[in-house]
Amino acid sequence: ERGGGGGGDGGGGGGNWSYTLRFNASNVPSTRRLFDRFATGRSRRFEPYYSSGFLSLQHALNDAILARETGGALRPPSAYGVPFPVPAYQHSVFFDFAGNLIGILAIFSLLVPLSSLLRSVVLEREQRLKEQLLIMGTAPPAYYTSLLATSAAAFLLISAVCAAEIGLSCYTHSDGVLVLLLF
Repeated sequence: ERGGGGGGDGGGGGGNWSYTLRFNASNVPSTRRLFDRFATGRSRRFEPYYSSGFLSLQHALNDAILARETGGALRPPSAYGVPFPVPAYQHSVFFDFAGNLIGILAIFSLLVPLSSLLRSVVLEREQRLKEQLLIMGTAPPAYYTSLLATSAAAFLLISAVCAAEIGLSCYTHSDGVLVLLLF
């Protein structure tokens, strides 16, 4: 459709053009999100624009309007495009294959100290070490603090190793303290 006349186009045509392309909504991707947050590399969500003919038809109409307004010859359409915006990324092929196993690796690294902690609690109950320490005059807060300190030291060491390994490989742009708190 041709809009009302007006200046500002710089050419000899003197008109403002507007048109609307109507397509089936299932043939073109949604434009509600700026970019695909979970794509590894360049997202492939923009490809339906090419396969639906949207860009080709839009480019052909723009070329026809420009040729009519400027009096130039109509060229064959040559549509190309790049998805925009594309956030910066580094692609690691290793994490494409092993990325799903990082969580299992972190769980397994915490299973060994957890099992040893449970084993020590069971052995302590069997040998009645708590009662013997209380008979000898140890205060209950000191006893529980010692249990907490030894367990926390083991888990903190393992968490620091896991956070360093994953923080330097997966979460390179994240704060190290936050990665440590993840564990």
